[in-house]
Amino acid sequence: RLYAGGFTNTAANGDALMYSDDDGVTWISLITKTGRNRQITQGIDSFGSLYFLIEDGFHTELWVVNNTIITQIYRWDNLTSPFIGTWNGNVYIQGLAGDGTLRYYKWNGASLRVIFEEKATDQVLATSRMIQWRENLYSFGLVYDGVITFPSYNFKTGSNNQLPFAVDRK
Repeated sequence: RLYAGGFTNTAANGDALMYSDDDGVTWISLITKTGRNRQITQGIDSFGSLYFLIEDGFHTELWVVNNTIITQIYRWDNLTSPFIGTWNGNVYIQGLAGDGTLRYYKWNGASLRVIFEEKATDQVLATSRMIQWRENLYSFGLVYDGVITFPSYNFKTGSNNQLPFAVDRK
């Protein structure tokens, strides 16, 4: 199945979500209007279901499409710079809360829980996309091995010092 989300030509309508089962010859609409200024920003496949994020300013929502049934899983009222990924059968969402706290969430298909939370103060976060490499999950300069989260790197280019996560530089 091929999914496509996109702009509906008016900010008042938001984005649309469609799918095709014949390589894009015909398209069937799942969501015609997400709502005013709401955008489908990221999506991933996990065991045949589409998980996607809808963003609206500081609001972020996690949704799932299973066949043609669309369900909202959760809404964060103050989550910015979110990333979504899948690893070891779970869906992961990472982002910055309004108070500057970096949070990792894990959705296992039944419950959503916080697996990492750290105040990001006085630093520059590495804002790379979430990737899987060598049996670990990497994002925001951190490594998650399925049990704990730890720094993955610290590099310096010129006067720019990028730190892996919340380190007090004072």
